[in-house]
Amino acid sequence: MAEGGGVAGPGRAAPLGPGDPARVGPYELLGRLGAGGMGTVYLGRGGDGEQVAVKVLRPELAGDPSFLRMFRHEVAAARRVVGFCTARVIDAELSGALPYLVTEYVDGVRLDRAIAASGRLPATDLAGLAVGMAAALTAIHGAGVVHRDLKPSNVLLSYFGPKVIDFGIARALDASAASTATGRLMGSPGWMAPEQFAQAPVTAAVDIFVWGSLVAFAGTGRRPFGQGTVVEIVYRIRHEPPDLGGLEGRLRELVEGCMDKDPERRPSARTLLLELLGDHADPDPQAAATQLLQRSWSPPPPAADAAPAADPVPVPAPAAPPPAPPPPARPGRPRRRRAVWRLVLLGVVAGAAALAVTTLDPLDRSPAGDPGPATVAPTGPTTATSAPSPPPLCELLGDLGAGGTLGGDPADQGFTAPAEAAGSWLPVPAALPRALGDHGFQSGCTRTWPGPAGPVVASLFQFPSRDDALAMRGQLREDLGGRGVAPDRLPEVTGGELYLLERAGGGGQLVMFVCNERVLQLHLDAAGPDPDPLLVRLGQGANRRLSDRTGCPL
Repeated sequence: MAEGGGVAGPGRAAPLGPGDPARVGPYELLGRLGAGGMGTVYLGRGGDGEQVAVKVLRPELAGDPSFLRMFRHEVAAARRVVGFCTARVIDAELSGALPYLVTEYVDGVRLDRAIAASGRLPATDLAGLAVGMAAALTAIHGAGVVHRDLKPSNVLLSYFGPKVIDFGIARALDASAASTATGRLMGSPGWMAPEQFAQAPVTAAVDIFVWGSLVAFAGTGRRPFGQGTVVEIVYRIRHEPPDLGGLEGRLRELVEGCMDKDPERRPSARTLLLELLGDHADPDPQAAATQLLQRSWSPPPPAADAAPAADPVPVPAPAAPPPAPPPPARPGRPRRRRAVWRLVLLGVVAGAAALAVTTLDPLDRSPAGDPGPATVAPTGPTTATSAPSPPPLCELLGDLGAGGTLGGDPADQGFTAPAEAAGSWLPVPAALPRALGDHGFQSGCTRTWPGPAGPVVASLFQFPSRDDALAMRGQLREDLGGRGVAPDRLPEVTGGELYLLERAGGGGQLVMFVCNERVLQLHLDAAGPDPDPLLVRLGQGANRRLSDRTGCPL
């Protein structure tokens, strides 16, 4: 069942029926998005006005203790997913009369409907789809989760890139239960790996196989194992090569490797992502993937309405998959329409940050990363033979645009040894100097203001290059993600990440972003589930100040 909204937009939700609730918890329900074996997905609206997808379990499942134990495990796993190219998990209530799961609502077109409407994707969009799905799987698998039900209806083509949705039958790799269900194999016929039919252990390799199937489907307009009965399709998946006619070059080689019958010979999601990025790979693969989508992604036109996707069914299924239409000639898109989409993407995606499923999403907010290197703005007169010198780090911090609201005289500490970096508020304080030392740290400055709730600390770290700065930020992000702390996007800050550290045993809240060859961190001793307004203001002011002084892109 499509958690992220398996329809083209809010207007496509069906009206609520007589038996549908008008409200679930704090969420107002606006319409139906889909229904399946586990329950019903509604388009909802939270108290802040944000539209969300609300999955409400069926009453008989809500009263099944063994199912609820499994579902709680699934929700906990989904919360760990950093949401890059995934639908972010927002909320869950599993103990009431109506257990429900709330995820980000993704306004997009299902992959199967896009292919049915317009035929195979053009080369640039196909590359974006391949990279986006690989990035999503990197986040999902990095959280110790296997999706297990990738299929065209669980991939949405949104305005900002592809999104992987619906973790309804995802399984955590560290689950105490067996990897496969006894006597009952869950999945969607035609979009499964060979080992799933042999009831072999389900590993992350099954998602890699289906990644190849989906790329082949999107690139050719045909199912890679054809049409027919479930028995016929299963036989082809287990014993015959896929139909990849129409795929060419390096992408075809990667698809072939991912669809190897032997799961041990398939690449990991991260290896696949790096292979796809090739020479454009960045020390921060998420930033590189985002930049690729900015350059090449253009969403397809909305597809016609169709019945919402249902939950996966046991195999064998009672009926064969519906036939797919032959690939029609793809109509040309007007240049003006494509240019408008590019402007939307450049203006919005560059500032969008995700990171869940770790995963996940699924969670769809991953840091966008900064655009390419910018020149340093001179601070004084220069000549043709003298390069401008960047301002001292401590001077760059300034008042961060806070207008003196912090009060008091700040204390500055400049340093050149990573071990002198203050990170006592992190879950593992040694993580900060370790990340600095691993990536060529050159110098730093920490400015500390006294505050009513504790000190406000701003730290600016200098590296040899922007790549080194991105790598340092990525390492610290991974360290926090491994402890269950995924970043939220900081509005109006390019690549801004905000961490609520108490979730992993740390203290307060942390903002972090990259400005050319520097990483800025802001820490505030503020507890609570929501970003502190002062910290948000400080981050936005710092972003503007550094942009004014050094050319850091906004």
